[in-house]
Amino acid sequence: MRTLIVLFVTSQLLLPECVLAQTDGDQSMSMELRNAISIADKEINRSSWPHPDLELVIAKRYATPWNDVVPKQPNDSYTSGLFEKLRQKTYWEMYYANKTGGLGGDVAIFVDQRTLEVLAIYRGK
Repeated sequence: MRTLIVLFVTSQLLLPECVLAQTDGDQSMSMELRNAISIADKEINRSSWPHPDLELVIAKRYATPWNDVVPKQPNDSYTSGLFEKLRQKTYWEMYYANKTGGLGGDVAIFVDQRTLEVLAIYRGK
């Protein structure tokens, strides 16, 4: 059985608040989170990049354009583009890591909380 760590991040008076919830299997996950994970999993499966070694390790909800892979002050065009796509959105970040532990190959998929559409995809190098 795998363990998924879920973080909820919101913005309140310009100070992010973070609540950590660790789940044991699917029983304690909300339907909203399950739907977001399902959409991200489908995106991984239909992608052209290799995915057998990817495993969902973290799911977080954000209301800020910065997150685990997009810095608060982007310093290149790639992360600036992701920042703009996530601006003024509340979204889920699903982070998939390479199970083999090799460098690169990680993927983050950003799913709009309200519409459940894929807003952006981050691919590690």
